[in-house]
Amino acid sequence: MIDTRKYEGHTPAPWRGQVDTDGKTEFDEYGSVWKGKDVIALVDDQACDEMFPDADLNLIADAPLLLEEVKRLREGIGKVADNMTKLLETYAYLGYEEVADWIGGFIKDMRELNQ
Repeated sequence: MIDTRKYEGHTPAPWRGQVDTDGKTEFDEYGSVWKGKDVIALVDDQACDEMFPDADLNLIADAPLLLEEVKRLREGIGKVADNMTKLLETYAYLGYEEVADWIGGFIKDMRELNQ
């Protein structure tokens, strides 16, 4: 599990990636990731036989958006687990032990997934 707290304070989205190969910038032959007019990251493609793949730059540039999606999904998983806990309590109260046991296993799996 990734501890997303270590990303707190990162430069917020949107970021954009670009490969400079025209010789007109100081970042020629680098993949760069930008926030407005500020460079956030440079990736040296000199070590590669081919240009730095656009997909890699896009992945780096989408890092803040991916982080927000992870947080959103974790919150959703937590809500599902909480609602299932309420359902478990109801089934156990009504005497449906078999269903309650299955729901209990599901809740355990959801909480482990969300750690």
